[in-house]
Amino acid sequence: MKNVEELKKILETEADLASALLAEVMHEQEAIIKLHGQDVSATVSAQQELLKPLENLETERMQCIQSIGVELQNQSLGKSPSVKDIVKVLPATDGEQIAAAAEQLRSVVERIVSANGRNKVLLDRSRRFVDETLRIVTEDHTRKIIDQRM
Repeated sequence: MKNVEELKKILETEADLASALLAEVMHEQEAIIKLHGQDVSATVSAQQELLKPLENLETERMQCIQSIGVELQNQSLGKSPSVKDIVKVLPATDGEQIAAAAEQLRSVVERIVSANGRNKVLLDRSRRFVDETLRIVTEDHTRKIIDQRM
């Protein structure tokens, strides 16, 4: 089936892009820890660039799954089948390959979510540190930091 091969390629490409995204998220984490603001900005831009093709691939994947459902003419798939639903009705070898590609993608996405959670904690703590430092320096924000007499 042409659509099954296409689905495999889409899932593999998504997994590759997600791995690249994970690498950028990890670089962002290093930049946050090392207090390199420009590197954080650069990694965020790189992440946004990687998300665009991932969005397109996600749309293609959903269309491909719909096409496979129509090809198989299987009513048990319903209107919006998932990869798991497709794997159940495909021949064993195709189903296993698609399941493996989907699992690889799922694994990378879980690692991205975990790393993003850690990055959020790091950024929140950094923000809190800056706020607390400013509060101390300005004596509870009652004193100005910049002398405006110049």
